[in-house]
Amino acid sequence: MISNAGEWKAPTVNVHFSEEDSSVVEEMQFKKNQSTGKFELMVYFRSGYLYRYFDVDQEAISNILFANSIGSAFNSEISQTTKYVFEKMRRG
Repeated sequence: MISNAGEWKAPTVNVHFSEEDSSVVEEMQFKKNQSTGKFELMVYFRSGYLYRYFDVDQEAISNILFANSIGSAFNSEISQTTKYVFEKMRRG
């Protein structure tokens, strides 16, 4: 069976960080919106908080994942900008 590219469902990608990798960020989860090409990004912090960011650029996610400091990259790419709409949640 051959599928059209528009029918393909983007997977949710989970990235877990050890404490050596990041003392602040525990996990990032992202999924691409096929119609916009942007990502929904969930960031789980070791503090227990969870933030969901909308319409995140692929470049920002890549910059965070491949940075020497995950937390610093997250701050400069996402949290210290006004570029992304977000929602703060509390993990159960």
